[in-house]
Amino acid sequence: MNRALYMLGRAFDIVIDVGALAATWLIAVMALTIGLEVLMRRVFNDSLPWVIQINEYAVMAIPFLAGAWLLKQDAHTRLTLIMERVSPRTASLMRMGTSILAAAICGMLVWKTGSRVWEGIDAGTIFRGDAFSIRQAWIWWVLPFGFATLGIHFLRDAYAGYRDRNRVEDEVVSPSEFAEI
Repeated sequence: MNRALYMLGRAFDIVIDVGALAATWLIAVMALTIGLEVLMRRVFNDSLPWVIQINEYAVMAIPFLAGAWLLKQDAHTRLTLIMERVSPRTASLMRMGTSILAAAICGMLVWKTGSRVWEGIDAGTIFRGDAFSIRQAWIWWVLPFGFATLGIHFLRDAYAGYRDRNRVEDEVVSPSEFAEI
């Protein structure tokens, strides 16, 4: 059982690493296409109409592709005002509680966004942009994907807090451990 959970956890880690890599590539594509658009306007007095549309979709997708990876790296902002003033055990319990709440919210958002994506697939909804048309589901799939990966990772964090709850009592936890960005 433990081996299966370990393998499942490794597979999930690979999925969120691939999502972060995809987000990184999208950022690179955005930089290149915006630079190309500036060059086209300044030098050739012409425009590439697809650049804005592509970058709009990329800006929407990047947080959903990279969000779980950022959570895994603990590279997100934390509100430390309360955490600095409570005992390590209380801080650990608060982290577990907020992780469970966040996972529940993500689960609800997976349901809502997933059902909207499915409706778009069922109806054959197409976005008609200035440069090109594209199926709604090809853009919106990242919403339930991102919320699902975040929700799963919040559950992993809650379990890790539960597993280590007694260890936290014996350690002195510095505020900077809760404030890493």
